[in-house]
Amino acid sequence: MRSQGLTKAIKKVCHRMSSVASERNFLALLAEQGYSSETIKDELISMGWHPQSASLVLQRFAEGTTFEPAPVPLGPDLGQLPTRIDAGDREISILASMRQPRMCLLGNFLSAQECAELIELSAPLMERSKVIVSDGDAKHETSLTYARTSDQTSIPSGTSKLVDAIRRRAARVTRWPEAQMQDLLIVRYRPGADFSPHHDYFCPKSHPYLALHGQRVGTLLFYLNTPPRGGATALLDVEMEVYPQQGNALFFSYPLPRQDSLTLHAGVPLGEGEKWVATFFLTAEIAKKNKHTADEGNA
Repeated sequence: MRSQGLTKAIKKVCHRMSSVASERNFLALLAEQGYSSETIKDELISMGWHPQSASLVLQRFAEGTTFEPAPVPLGPDLGQLPTRIDAGDREISILASMRQPRMCLLGNFLSAQECAELIELSAPLMERSKVIVSDGDAKHETSLTYARTSDQTSIPSGTSKLVDAIRRRAARVTRWPEAQMQDLLIVRYRPGADFSPHHDYFCPKSHPYLALHGQRVGTLLFYLNTPPRGGATALLDVEMEVYPQQGNALFFSYPLPRQDSLTLHAGVPLGEGEKWVATFFLTAEIAKKNKHTADEGNA
């Protein structure tokens, strides 16, 4: 039987855990009162918490670790529960959101014409996708791999009025500086192509790449077409699939490069036709070199 006292205590403060300090103080208080981790977890789940989120917050408390927020607001402002966001040059619809991981599905981010123009712009520039191969030492190199069966190209800032306009729109919606957004990466998947499970952040040991490009903290993924079958983006940690619809955008963030960001994702194999996506990766600092020589993210 659940403790009414515990339930009231949790309901009173658990939704106020907007900072790491309040989260830890709250859990410490319950632990001091003799409540077990399993009891606290059961109560959180009964109130609507995802089981993995409840487990992770208790694990972080037990280990004495924290999940620090991004240094500045990262992602669409959903504080007032808007159904639309003013992106400056168009209105964008809020289709779905998730708190852990921090994820938001946005509708009408790109027009059909913009999608077509991005495909036309990038098609002649496509090359086989590569990923970074690093042993954690001071060197790194790129390599073709069966983990990624696609073609890609990047459009540097200042080389396309359309891409620059979309960059400004993306910066406004995500509340992130344009200077801390990598070049727009455009990827084409053909039938049977997929992208194995991966995180978009880089291993902290990959020092050379990070020194040039900076660590990623967020992903804004645009769907440029609607494949007839397959091609979903699978968020594996939360067992969710986002189906590609032309003009929609998927945003998710990972302020720290850790697995408990719950942002492990993959590109589901394409069953028919082609799948075109474009991505802005948001970085924690201004990149010294913004051109993509390789990439480890997209789905």
